[in-house]
Amino acid sequence: AETNSIPVGIVERIEVIKGPTSSAWGSSLGGVVNIITKPAGTAARPAGSVRASYGENNTQDYRAEVAGTAGAAGYYLFAGKQKSDGKFPSREFDGNSLYGRVHIPVSQGAAVGLSLGFSDPEIGLGEFPSADIRSRGESHTFFATASLDATLTGELGLQVSLRWFQQRSDLLNNALGLGFRGVTGELFLDSVYDEETTGGSAKLVWTRGAHTAVLGMDADHGRLDQTIHSGPFLQTQGVPGTATANPDVDRWAAYANDTIAVGPWTVTPGIRYDHNSVAGSFVSPSLGLTYRL
Repeated sequence: AETNSIPVGIVERIEVIKGPTSSAWGSSLGGVVNIITKPAGTAARPAGSVRASYGENNTQDYRAEVAGTAGAAGYYLFAGKQKSDGKFPSREFDGNSLYGRVHIPVSQGAAVGLSLGFSDPEIGLGEFPSADIRSRGESHTFFATASLDATLTGELGLQVSLRWFQQRSDLLNNALGLGFRGVTGELFLDSVYDEETTGGSAKLVWTRGAHTAVLGMDADHGRLDQTIHSGPFLQTQGVPGTATANPDVDRWAAYANDTIAVGPWTVTPGIRYDHNSVAGSFVSPSLGLTYRL
């Protein structure tokens, strides 16, 4: 995940879940960073903001957002631009971002949602004289998510989502011209990644008495086209001028967990099975116990 493809202006809050959480989220031994974006509006009168700031090193930040409702549908729209020359040579940044989401009630107990996003950060990664290299990266990211949230009974809810993600990243390394890797600006190594992932999730949430139980499934298909261009210096070392690779990955998972709250005690058992066409299959059980003082 490239977090710089998510504009900070659309973030409502960030949750950091520490420790092993693989039984709920998949392979996540160290923890999970959950970035939650702003919801659609709920008021008929649109509300929003326009912001601009300027700082040292030609640092600029412009943002505009609006939220409201159109009929029964709620919406949220955002546009932003950030630009900076950076505090050090070749550490510049320039990026644009667009984001929108709608929330449409379709019945008393069901609603559908749609979100779309785009960003194109260009980042100077710095100069490295010891290696005679200047590095920079850029990416173009598109994503879309469609969701359904429905109440089936007073105790049972259903959540379904479909997602699509596409990103083109380019990591470029050129010679500084200090005599190690070639003349100034000569290509050293250029790595281009074209990635596309489609997938979905579904889960049932059952709430009764002390229990909040979840049964869910996730599935994704990912495709990656990788092209590496090598400059004259690397070619003299026997590296081919162009190399390509096209790995695909299929993932699916099923999981179940429960939160059992009795007085000051909470017990959280969980288990998850993951299958990955590259890494294989694995099972992640967990059991937690909390006492509130």
